[in-house]
Amino acid sequence: LSGLYQVYSFSFWTNEITGPIPESLGKLSLLNVLDLGSNLFTGQIPESIGRLTKLEELYLDQNNLQYAIPDAFSGLTSLHTVTLSENDLTSTLPASLVQIKSLKYFEAHSNNLVGALPSTWQCKLLKECLLHDNQFSSTIPSAIFKRTMTILDLSNNNFEGPIRINPAKPPMKLAELDVSNNKLSGALDPYLGSLSTLQHVSIDNNKFSGQLPREWSSLNQLQELNIHLNDLSGRVPDGVCALANSGKLKSFTANCSGNSPQIECDCCTLCV
Repeated sequence: LSGLYQVYSFSFWTNEITGPIPESLGKLSLLNVLDLGSNLFTGQIPESIGRLTKLEELYLDQNNLQYAIPDAFSGLTSLHTVTLSENDLTSTLPASLVQIKSLKYFEAHSNNLVGALPSTWQCKLLKECLLHDNQFSSTIPSAIFKRTMTILDLSNNNFEGPIRINPAKPPMKLAELDVSNNKLSGALDPYLGSLSTLQHVSIDNNKFSGQLPREWSSLNQLQELNIHLNDLSGRVPDGVCALANSGKLKSFTANCSGNSPQIECDCCTLCV
């Protein structure tokens, strides 16, 4: 990379470049955009990326990167987009990555990331967070829900316990929430019913119990609701059925089949 130190954007997206990402990338001190996505890079993400203090966008998705994500992001105060998806990363999620206040778009899905998510998330501008198809465990921290968030996908992991949203800091722009295929349990949070922007909610294939909260009847923009394969019981609230009968809620799946259904539902589009 000799002679490239005045480069502001470095993009080799969708090539067939092999081998490790060179540590010398850290010398490109003026770099705003680093796009190495959709290649055949192997090895680990170099810690020298932490020296790119002017970096705003980082794309390393769709490679064969391995090992740990370096805990080297604390100095990248302008970074707003990070995509690490579809690699073979195997570490926990470093706390420094989710403390970046400017972070808006974060994708690390389809890896083998493990352990608990950081309890503190300082990225107050976060809009999209896609961490599905990993091996994360423990509980979902309430701090992950940001006021600016529109999409949160934590599906296909090993999260446990309930979902809890801090009413003092509600994600009032949240449109898509997918926590399906985990080990979540406990009662469903009635407070979700106050998130009027929700359009797609998938909580299926968990261990949630109790009844569907009547507060969810206020989700007037809801188009898809998947609650099947849980331990839920009782009758679907009339208000939720009103959404389905009005045509707003176009897809509603629950355990409502058979002579003794787990859930009584007169408006589900699919009973399993």
